[in-house]
Amino acid sequence: GEILEYAGDNVQAMSLYQQAVGVADAAGDQEMLAGALFQRGYLRGLQGDYASGLVDLRRARSLYEKLDLPQQAATTLNGIAIVYNRMGDFTQAREYFQHTLDAQQAAGLLREQAVTWHNLGRANEKLGAWDEARKAFEGSLGLCREINYRRGEAHALRGLASVRNALGDAT
Repeated sequence: GEILEYAGDNVQAMSLYQQAVGVADAAGDQEMLAGALFQRGYLRGLQGDYASGLVDLRRARSLYEKLDLPQQAATTLNGIAIVYNRMGDFTQAREYFQHTLDAQQAAGLLREQAVTWHNLGRANEKLGAWDEARKAFEGSLGLCREINYRRGEAHALRGLASVRNALGDAT
């Protein structure tokens, strides 16, 4: 399914994710079920089927937490945030991005934190919460520079420029 999704064949990918959920559920393999639910839920969210996507992602997160797989649970939490962001519910997205960031910080995942800081900044930007957006973009920029992640640095600088423009700060 993942290969087909990367190749842009989302119809076939969804079909395989559906099958994977059924097989994992029938076999009682909770970790495989969580993975298949994550993949299907994320793809559903990308395709605009937000409610079903969130159901799958929440179930996957619950399974990962029961299995004591915190990194997978954090990735799934981030997927939930992304779906809310795509829905335009930036308040919920912001909350989930913050929870994701907390989990990533606890796990020491620097690159993931840099990306989540940026996503948190974008959600705050959409909400017009400029001080919070600036802090998030600065957090992203600092981490990106620390780990030499140039693409992330460029995104963080774009975010900071957007904040400055919104606030009329030409410096």
